[in-house]
Amino acid sequence: MNSSTSNPLVFPRPGGGHEFVMGGNYDADLMAHEIDRLNGNIADVGVLFEQLSARLMSPAWSYGLPANLAGGRVGLNSGMVQVQTVATALVPEMQVRAHPPSVLSRPAKAGQEDHNTMAMASARGLHENLDRMDTVLAVQMLMSAQGIDLIRAPCTDFPWGAARRSSSGRSAVTSLPSGRPLDVPRPERDDRAGEGDALLHTVRGTEPEALCRAA
Repeated sequence: MNSSTSNPLVFPRPGGGHEFVMGGNYDADLMAHEIDRLNGNIADVGVLFEQLSARLMSPAWSYGLPANLAGGRVGLNSGMVQVQTVATALVPEMQVRAHPPSVLSRPAKAGQEDHNTMAMASARGLHENLDRMDTVLAVQMLMSAQGIDLIRAPCTDFPWGAARRSSSGRSAVTSLPSGRPLDVPRPERDDRAGEGDALLHTVRGTEPEALCRAA
């Protein structure tokens, strides 16, 4: 997309005349439109996962889970509120970046470039949204694991999928029982910083193959 597309390269021949060489990529407009379509779908899925994590915090939607997924004594900590707020903040950013640049073509160079595909802008928007989608999925995985931890004692059996999802999240980030602040003191910050990276790595390892290829 960042190379010669539909414009030929013209080289003079030693014996006279010129040689025309095409890059073979032709019009990148089709690629730009497909990238924009994928980006819009990813932003839409981001909305769904953000709402899944939001519902886990509300007793009205979570079938009896503690409010805000707070463990321990009620009132001493805010549970997962600030974690879920991260996803809530990222989704509008994803929606803005899902606007299709491929429809923003402008003529350039006094009309010599009469139609710009904007494909590179589409690719950059997709890449930025994939990074944000990783975090939205990580928030949902972290909150799901927290919900399972809070009801594990009275429950004797979990569906295979829920148990696997919980173990995947807990392999990267430890549980939030009661009173553990989500923002840790600076001496501990370097030790805890790896937890977030490990959780994102876990999310990327469970993403659908198509999303991994797009990244």
